[in-house]
Amino acid sequence: VAVTFSSLTATSATDALLEAFQVEARSWKGKAGSALDCSLRLRGFFLNLGVQLAAQGKLVVAFLRLNNVPIAMQIAAVHSRTYWLLKIGHDEEWAKVSPGFQLMMDVVRMIHELRFRRLEFLGAAEPWLNIWATGAREYTNLFFVPYTLGGIRAAAPIAGRRMISRILSSGTRRG
Repeated sequence: VAVTFSSLTATSATDALLEAFQVEARSWKGKAGSALDCSLRLRGFFLNLGVQLAAQGKLVVAFLRLNNVPIAMQIAAVHSRTYWLLKIGHDEEWAKVSPGFQLMMDVVRMIHELRFRRLEFLGAAEPWLNIWATGAREYTNLFFVPYTLGGIRAAAPIAGRRMISRILSSGTRRG
């Protein structure tokens, strides 16, 4: 079993990202239609972001490989001695041996050896993160629009989605 980390250039980033997307698509996310390969918009966003990060030397695409076949992956950005975990995935065929867990152990070892200050798990505070995380930080998005009719039109759908999301999430916490 080999864990690979490589320095990516903007040109090699696309190949590494596409390979990572394929690994993610072989997980439950592919079956559910939520993998990056299932959404042209998100796939394009992550490709563009990855190429830009690679051009700055800030992209990590890590793989756990078995016989040179990737069975788990991570896409991350490194900045200010922090490893920002953007996406994870593993091949569902190997789920019983927890390849994502093995890859995470190797990543934790790597960032410790590189003397990073922290590892940031982005996204929701999932129960499986409790074995790795020592706490959680809430992040808030702010957006500003001009106080014009056009600005209000632009903000209305965003505000509506956020309001519905908060109503739905508060209902699940009570039950």
